[in-house]
Amino acid sequence: MSNPNDLPLDWFKNVQFEKLSLPKNVAKPHWLTMNFDELLHRLKEEVQELEDALSQGESMENVISECADVSIFATMLAHKARTS
Repeated sequence: MSNPNDLPLDWFKNVQFEKLSLPKNVAKPHWLTMNFDELLHRLKEEVQELEDALSQGESMENVISECADVSIFATMLAHKARTS
């Protein structure tokens, strides 16, 4: 029996990959060179952007995009913690 979380997680994983594959993001310096403080600062910036998108009634497409940004930086932090 499949886990009911599989479909939303698979969908959101694809949203994340699409964001990371954008030319503007591929050209950015690699996040592996960032330290914990830098990654945490960027995560907080992305959370603020998500809060702004929600409070300003932006499109759900933009809200989803900001959610992906938040999750990407959280993933980067988790990876750094796991490999440190």
